[in-house]
Order: sequence, then C-alpha cells, then structure tokens
Amino acid sequence: MRQTMTAERDIIEFLAEMRKIDPSKISKSSELLLDLGLDGYDSDVLMEEFSKRFGVDMTHYDGCKYFGPEAGWSPLVWLVPSWRKAVQNLKPITVEHLLRCANDGVWHDV
Repeated sequence: MRQTMTAERDIIEFLAEMRKIDPSKISKSSELLLDLGLDGYDSDVLMEEFSKRFGVDMTHYDGCKYFGPEAGWSPLVWLVPSWRKAVQNLKPITVEHLLRCANDGVWHDV
C-alpha cells in the first residue's frame, strides 16, 4: 500500500477531464466502456495517462481484455452477432477498480 492515498474524486476528475464530461455523471461503479463510452484508441490514451498520472505499473495490463477496437463502440455492434459476443466478453473496468490500482501502484486484472 502506498503512503499517499488517491481519493475517489481524483480518479473521477481525471476521467471527467479526459472524456470531457461533467464529473457528476461519473460514480464509483461507472464502467469505462459501457458508461463512459471508452474504447479503441481513446482507451489506450486514457490508460497510458492513468498510468503516468497515478504512478501505476501497467506491466500486466492487456487492453484487449477490456476494450474493443476503435470502431467497437457503435450502436451497430448489437446488430452483428459476432461483434455483440466480442463486446459481451470484455471485462468491465470501474472507477472503483482504477482507484484500487492507483492506491496499490500496480495494475490488477479484473
């Protein structure tokens, strides 16, 4: 455990800044993919910045487990069975999970 604890509001403000949304729209249980619409290249950028800003070792992080390709977050995804299955198999990352990783200084698989 780190000496300086990251507060939930720090993670929420970071996500709001990165996604350009009102922080009041984000809660501890918000999921990056489903609630914040984060996917593809945007997820790569956000997770890299998360690692830098909060000092999280991302050695064991594999974005393919959590996010689809750039075009993955489209309303059409639900019309194509193979895409729908791929999205349903992604593991959700919540604000709460990011907070835990930030406070431990290391990425934990969901």
